[in-house]
Amino acid sequence: MKPLDLNLHFFINHSNKLLDLAQKVYNSCLLKRNKRKSYFRIVISAGFSRAYILFESILILVKNNRVIDAGILLRSFYNLFVNLCYIKESEEEKEERAILFLYDRTIKLLNLYKKRKQLYYSIGEKSRIDKWINFYEEEKKELEIMLREKNINLKPWNKISIYEKVKSIEKLAETYNLLYADLSRFEHHDFSSLEAFVDLNTCDPVLNPHIEDVSPVLKPELIIWLSNVMFGTIVRDFNEEYQLRWQKKIDEIEKELPSLNNS
Repeated sequence: MKPLDLNLHFFINHSNKLLDLAQKVYNSCLLKRNKRKSYFRIVISAGFSRAYILFESILILVKNNRVIDAGILLRSFYNLFVNLCYIKESEEEKEERAILFLYDRTIKLLNLYKKRKQLYYSIGEKSRIDKWINFYEEEKKELEIMLREKNINLKPWNKISIYEKVKSIEKLAETYNLLYADLSRFEHHDFSSLEAFVDLNTCDPVLNPHIEDVSPVLKPELIIWLSNVMFGTIVRDFNEEYQLRWQKKIDEIEKELPSLNNS
C-alpha cells in the first residue's frame, strides 16, 4: 500500500467543491416533479442529508485543528457509510434491506420511549413522547405488513454486525482495517485515547497534545481524504437513485481525488 499524497490544502479545496456540488444535487432533487416514494429513497435521502452535515462538520473541525474530534466524527460517518453501502450493495434486495433498517429503528425507538417515558414526563415532555409512541406504533404496523407482503426472509438488521457488512463489501475492508479499531478508542474514551492529554510524569493536564503521539491515523489529510471518498460516494448514489443530471460532474470531481492504492 503506497501512502497518499497528503496535501491538506488540496483536500480542503476539493471538499468545498464537493459541498457545492452536493448543494446543486440537493436543489435538483427538490425541483424534480412526480418523484416516486420508496423505503430505499427514505434511507438514501436521510443518509445524504446526514452525510452532508457530518462532512461539513469534519471539515470545520480540521480547519480549526480539532483533529481528534474530527476523527471521532469520522468513525460515526463511517458507520453511516457502511450501512448505506450495505443496503445498496444488492440492487435486488435494497428495498427489502431498507425496510429492515427502518423496522429496526422503529423497534428501538418504541422500546426507548416506552421504557423511559416516565423520565421524559418528568421533564415536561409527556405530549411529545405520547405522540411519538403513537406514531412509531403505527409505523411498526405498516412495516410489518410490508415484511409479510414482500415475504422478506433476510437476516434481521440488529443481528448483522458492522464487520459482517464490511466483509460483504470488498471495497470497505481496507479502510475498516486501517481506521475503525483505532478511532473506536477515541469514540469510547478508553485510557489509551486519554493518555496523550496528561503528562504521565507530573500528572499535569495537556490541552494541546501532539497528534503524532496520539494515533497513526489521526492525520488531518487522511481524515479529509476519507471523508471526501465517503461523501462523494453517497452523493453519487443519491444522484443515481433520483436520476438527476449531475453524473458527469460527479465523475470529474471523483477523478481529482487520489485513491489509497495508486497515489
